[in-house]
Amino acid sequence: MVERIVSLIPSATEIVAELVGPSERLVAITHECDYPEWVRDVPQIVSPANAALLTAAPSVVDQQVSSIVGSGKSLYKLDVDLLEAIAPDVIVTQRLCDVCSVSGSEVERAIGSLSTYPNVIELNPIYLIDVLDDIITVGKGIGELEKARRWRRELELRLMAVPKQTVVMPLPKVLALGWSDPLWVGGHWVPEMISRAGGVPIGAEAGMPSTRISWERVRAADPDIILMMACGYDVERNLAQSAKLEELPGWTETPAYRNGRIYAVDANGYFSRPGPRLVDGTEMLSRLFRGEPFDEEVCRPMV
Repeated sequence: MVERIVSLIPSATEIVAELVGPSERLVAITHECDYPEWVRDVPQIVSPANAALLTAAPSVVDQQVSSIVGSGKSLYKLDVDLLEAIAPDVIVTQRLCDVCSVSGSEVERAIGSLSTYPNVIELNPIYLIDVLDDIITVGKGIGELEKARRWRRELELRLMAVPKQTVVMPLPKVLALGWSDPLWVGGHWVPEMISRAGGVPIGAEAGMPSTRISWERVRAADPDIILMMACGYDVERNLAQSAKLEELPGWTETPAYRNGRIYAVDANGYFSRPGPRLVDGTEMLSRLFRGEPFDEEVCRPMV
């Protein structure tokens, strides 16, 4: 059994936490790891390189992040001294997105400087099935494979049941905004979540990265439902994007606005973070698309 686990991504923290429970086996996490509640007491080994970006306007964040990443610099600080002191058996990291967490190259440099060499588990999910498979990967790496297999099966069964619950026709056209200024649509697993829940994603395909979208293209698509799910934002921060969206010409003329079907969601917990709660997010979308009650801590009307 692996005793000392470091998680460098919030999604992995959720997986490890479920598999090991509240214990001393999870020895370090990032400043963004916030679920389940007990992990907030675990030492943080990653912090933001520029804390001001955490509260900056979306347009400023977009400009600064593009500049920093484009110059080859990191958005995060990894405490290598603490990593040495912890002497982990396993480090869980990723290479999917340098904006979302410490880059793979930075992790490699840090590990190369250690006096011990931990096992490195690298997660790079693109589709929902990859997220489920990550549970097996982590479970195997930390000695909790059987528990991981049972949990993965439970989540897969829930995911498979979602399309069977959706009978509304015609299917609603859904715009999932991964950023508000400039406009981006959520990619990778987000279009798949929409499709599984009974919607038709606008401007994105399952497995493809998030991409910018013009307002003209949005208007031409006539979205029936608009989801404000800025990457890393919770419901409240996504609700705060309404003023910027209302500046868009013809915003009130979209079918989504006219029918009161524009929503802010907890993207941080249920959509942009590739962890087990994506299943909860997919189930919530199914209820939302069918006009059923939903948890307002996860989703709230913007109009």
